[in-house]
Amino acid sequence: MPDEAPNEAARHWPHDRERSYANHLEIAFALSEVELCFSQEAGSGSDLEARHWVLTSPTNLVHFGQAISRTIASYEGRFGRLPESYDAADMPVVKQ
Repeated sequence: MPDEAPNEAARHWPHDRERSYANHLEIAFALSEVELCFSQEAGSGSDLEARHWVLTSPTNLVHFGQAISRTIASYEGRFGRLPESYDAADMPVVKQ
């Protein structure tokens, strides 16, 4: 089975639009807003290159979490189980 982007994503985000890669996430929140700060780290201990900063509401964060959970289940159904253990450097950082 070829490794292709889902058609649903392509429909909402056409291939001719800019995309960037992120492998690091920091999350900060207050009562009424949540910040998702996506970055790319080239290697262990290297500097982070900021990619995107997303500001949203806590309610949207719940919807994002549900969408991510559905996507993980679909991905694992198609390609197999994802590893559950990660190097600490790969884990998201949460700030309150």
